[in-house]
Amino acid sequence: MTLDKAREMLLEEDHDTAISLCLIILPEVIKMMNYSDDSGGYINPVISNSLDIIDDAAYFVSYLDEKQQESFFMKILKEAAHSRYDDWSEWRYSLLESCIHFCSIEKLRKKLENKLEKLLSEIKGNSWSADYNKENIKLLQYQIIEQYDGKEDAMQFVYKNVKLGEFREKAIDYLIETNDYLEALRLCEEGIIEDQEYRGQVLKWKQYQLNIYEKLEDKNKQCELLLEFIYESNFECYSKLKMLCQPSEWPSVLEEILTELEKQRYIPIYEQILIEEKMSNKLLQYCKSHISSIKNLYPYLLKEYLEEAREIYAKLIEEEAGQATDRKMYKKVCKTIVEFNKIFGSQYAQDIISDLKEKYVNKPAFIDELG
Repeated sequence: MTLDKAREMLLEEDHDTAISLCLIILPEVIKMMNYSDDSGGYINPVISNSLDIIDDAAYFVSYLDEKQQESFFMKILKEAAHSRYDDWSEWRYSLLESCIHFCSIEKLRKKLENKLEKLLSEIKGNSWSADYNKENIKLLQYQIIEQYDGKEDAMQFVYKNVKLGEFREKAIDYLIETNDYLEALRLCEEGIIEDQEYRGQVLKWKQYQLNIYEKLEDKNKQCELLLEFIYESNFECYSKLKMLCQPSEWPSVLEEILTELEKQRYIPIYEQILIEEKMSNKLLQYCKSHISSIKNLYPYLLKEYLEEAREIYAKLIEEEAGQATDRKMYKKVCKTIVEFNKIFGSQYAQDIISDLKEKYVNKPAFIDELG
């Protein structure tokens, strides 16, 4: 109710009341987070919406006179400084970001910059959370510089902090934009080395490399990276690689890919490639080794390997039946039989049912479901 009233005040341009109401909500709701389970998603949206209203109101207030701006700025800064945000730093950073609207006033900018420097000085160690906090504070400093000092000063700040992921990304984007591809590649390579423990980050820098090599029209480097992405199960890169290769080159490249994927114990992209290349013989061997896959792959086998596909499907039902121990699992087996019946016909399905009834005569619940 209070949040709805804050929204109403924002629409009526009563920014003071809107911010004041949100600053009443936040302490109460954040306190709740320390002893509540928010898996239903009721508490977080109240906090997010409060922070959004504060930011919207701050934006409008930044066009008022200096005295009013200072009053609003101090209210928000005071809330952000409270210890209740020590364990919820993302919301502290959101409040501090709203303070940036007032940084056209030099003394307010100085206060905010001092606060950010103080927060930086309090970060200890090299943990993930320390890096997270440092990066977020640096991003706030960057926003201030970009908004009030211009692009050139902002990029200088980016280069000073290029070891932080977000800043490395900004630097690479800028270098690509200005066609400085060699320096962009250097930063990518540096990022791969520094972030080798973080698979997601490494893939991001390699994706940047791929984009740059596309601009440079370096086919060999593109192929090299596309292969790496394929082995990470990126099917889109498989299609790109195929278009990049000459038709005469493709058979040997395809063989290399399949051999490598088979060493990796058939990661998901393996199925997609076999389907794309219409390699039904290899699909059949794959289904024999991974019986449960027959449920999805049988359409690609029926034309050439109808009998073999039916045998694998029947074996799957046999395995499911052997593992079934309660009525829920019996129903699952019967559902598989129904699917089998639609594909291969009722004669074969009835034979399976008869065999199972005979084999599991001592499981009346199973017999009942088979009926």
